[in-house]
Amino acid sequence: EGLRGLGITFITVGLMSLGFMSFGGISL
Repeated sequence: EGLRGLGITFITVGLMSLGFMSFGGISL
């Protein structure tokens, strides 16, 4: 259960960071 939650959190943070970086690159 703990590992699953950690994995979901890691994937969510990774996707958010990727989206933020792509948005920053497009806007800049």
